[in-house]
Amino acid sequence: MKPDVNDLIRENDRRLAQVRSTSFDPVTGEGSTGKRAAVDIPGADIPRQWLPEPMLDTPLVRLLRKHGGVDGLITNHLHAIPDDDTRRNIRGAIVRLRCRYDFPFWAATLAYIKNKKTGQPDCLFRLNNPQRRYISFLESMRLADKPIRVCMLKARQWGGSTATQIYMAWLQLVHRPSLNSLIIAHETSASSKIKAMFHKLLDAYPAEMLHDIADTPAKDEKKLVWDGNSDSTQRVPQRNCTISIGSAESPNSARGGDYSLVHVSEIGLFKDTVKIHPADLIRSATSGVLYQPYTMIVYESTADGVGTFFHDEWKAATDGHSQFQPFFVPWFEIEEWSLPFDSDRERAEFAQRLIDGRESQAVASNREEPGSFLWYLWRQGATLEAIHWYTVERSKYSQHGKMAAEFPSNPIEAFVNNGASVFDPNLVNALRSTCRPPARVGDIYSNSPLATHHSPLTTTPSLDNLVFRDDSQGELSVW
Repeated sequence: MKPDVNDLIRENDRRLAQVRSTSFDPVTGEGSTGKRAAVDIPGADIPRQWLPEPMLDTPLVRLLRKHGGVDGLITNHLHAIPDDDTRRNIRGAIVRLRCRYDFPFWAATLAYIKNKKTGQPDCLFRLNNPQRRYISFLESMRLADKPIRVCMLKARQWGGSTATQIYMAWLQLVHRPSLNSLIIAHETSASSKIKAMFHKLLDAYPAEMLHDIADTPAKDEKKLVWDGNSDSTQRVPQRNCTISIGSAESPNSARGGDYSLVHVSEIGLFKDTVKIHPADLIRSATSGVLYQPYTMIVYESTADGVGTFFHDEWKAATDGHSQFQPFFVPWFEIEEWSLPFDSDRERAEFAQRLIDGRESQAVASNREEPGSFLWYLWRQGATLEAIHWYTVERSKYSQHGKMAAEFPSNPIEAFVNNGASVFDPNLVNALRSTCRPPARVGDIYSNSPLATHHSPLTTTPSLDNLVFRDDSQGELSVW
């Protein structure tokens, strides 16, 4: 049955609401990540909060709910008369507790980052739509008491590096002391840029939040000091943790550290030379990270062709042969890559063209995509505004692969980025879902010893009594 324009418009409105985060409030918690419940706490800084479900079982939240808020807790549990100091202490305890259980809340109230808008002051870190999905992905591992291991294939400009680094800072500053971190990028300047993110956060971070609630920070105490004689490592003394940087340009800078958290950025751009191999560098940097909860290794990059170290790691993760979990963000999940229509009529006409061309393979030039591909984008979840942007942006590139390298719609597109494909990558990707491992793996043996050599004139027993023997390391696979 032919799709209806009005149905597309209604579905598009739903998708726009999700991408634009209209229901997401990280401060109250409404629409935030994970499973939550609305809790009324009269007397709190935020009287109605949507709290993560694990937080509901904490003693403080149970008492607040039981006694009807801050004053009720003071009167009925502490058996005291409510006053401003006691109220302030309880409110502070609520905030500290929520910071521990609710990363989006902590980030939106305490974590300052550079404002992407030129000339604007630093701003608090408010998660966008892809970042919320990514943080939920990380939290699923942490809350299950599993080591966090991620291989992230990304489109540009959604803040994957930022989300990774701020999440690592949350583990270091809020959850556990002595979690040392390491940042490695393809260039030293890129590593330094990511590290500067941590510096900016810490500069604005309240010193009292680095201490226990009963402690009073020393006046003008330093929150970041150089660690020993190293010019690439600094330490947060209150948390007894370090942050170090390294790069593919200086492979020795990533060796020999005691790290629990490792962020390898733009790994697809690491150069493989005669003297420096990405695999050796990364193995050296991550070999000391124990496989236990509250450790974290993230490989993240845009793709840069097949046959690279990152491509091999991505394949291993997606095939389930690695301890790493794959995570991919397509371009159309990113709010910036969207072009509004001038009118409702223009949008409806665009939707109609999308429907009419959904089976077409024809293109007018090499700077356009066939209607079947644009319909594929719609079926994958792209908004009409995003597809509108894609058609305009596509005119900058003479090949689909060049566009796909920067703005991949799926992992296959991300890696297959050179020239035109013989077969439609999306159809190939659909066929991959039917691939199965071999039924048997092994070798064929006969009466002939492997070391025996025969003259061409003699009778050879090589084909006598052939048998197949299963061997996981064998070179013959049978489907």
